[in-house]
Parts: sequence; structure tokens; C-alpha cells
Amino acid sequence: MLGPLGLKKDTYEGFPPEWYMDVGKSICLFLFTSSLISNSQDLKNFGKKTMYQLFDRSLKINLKKDPEDDDDDEPNTKKKL
Repeated sequence: MLGPLGLKKDTYEGFPPEWYMDVGKSICLFLFTSSLISNSQDLKNFGKKTMYQLFDRSLKINLKKDPEDDDDDEPNTKKKL
């Protein structure tokens, strides 16, 4: 069903190197994809928040309106508190 990614039906005595080559590859692939899938919602939320902040700052990365002026504390945002 999975082609080259599927588990092989060989039987092994203990854990020889062939077992790691056959079964270990599938286990590593499963662990890698499950770690990405379990964190995908957090990555999506981080990307949405970052894009929202970037558009709020008119596509500028600076936190201050004038980053070269050390005395300027006015934030680079459209929000009013």
C-alpha cells in the first residue's frame, strides 16, 4: 500500500542491522511526520500573528517609527490605545 515506505514482512532474530534498515526507516519517518503534524497548528498561528503584525506596521519590520532616532519612542503601529 505504501510502496517503498511500507513495512516489510521479514522476520528477524533480535535486532540485526537489516532490521534497522527495514523497520527503523519507517519508524524514523513516522516520528518525523508526526512531530511536524502535531506542531502544525502552532506554526500556523505563529505565521498568522507575524503577518498581522507586519501588515499593521505597513510591511516594515521596525518597532519604532524612526529607528535611527534614539529618543523616538513612538511605536510603528496603526493601533490606538
